[in-house]
Order: sequence, then structure tokens, then C-alpha cells
Amino acid sequence: VQLWATLFKYPGEGYISPTGLAIDTFGNPYITAGIAQTSLSPVNSLLVKFNSTSGSPIWSKTYFGSYGKSAFYDIEIDKLNNSMALLSKNPKSNKKIEALENE
Repeated sequence: VQLWATLFKYPGEGYISPTGLAIDTFGNPYITAGIAQTSLSPVNSLLVKFNSTSGSPIWSKTYFGSYGKSAFYDIEIDKLNNSMALLSKNPKSNKKIEALENE
């Protein structure tokens, strides 16, 4: 059963490509995505936390790393509801970025 649907547009970015989804213990979804001005521009990263009941964004964070190589590939939520964004698909070289402590 669908509870809500929402459209999220990060200011100044025309291209958003979702890459990961995780849900905390309160049911709040977290989405990671690659963002760019166009589909041919260097890709940076976006992390958004949504409200579990309304679908409205609670917060959003961006990450701008090396030129065109900073897209998050996935996200994990620990038992304390801290979010960790993953920068690589390869578990051996996977860098984790603590995107935000519990808020």
C-alpha cells in the first residue's frame, strides 16, 4: 500500500539518478543519488532524509568530491539511525562517509 509519493528537486541540478535506499527504525526513508547539471556533467552526490508519514524532506546533504567521481552508490543505516553513504560498489575499496549523525 502506497503511503505517499513526492518529487524532490535539488536546486541548480537538472539531473538526478537515484542509487540507494535505506529505512531507519522510525520508518524514515533515506535516498542517495548522483546529481549533475546535465547528464553529461560531472556527477556529485546527494543524500535526502524524508519524513515517514508525509514524504516531505527532513534534510538534504550534498557531497562534492573528485572531479566527476563522487557519486554515492548506496546507503546504510546503523542501529542508532546514523546514516553512512557508500562511495564505491567494490566492498574491498569501499569508502564510507558518515553523512550525518542522528538528527
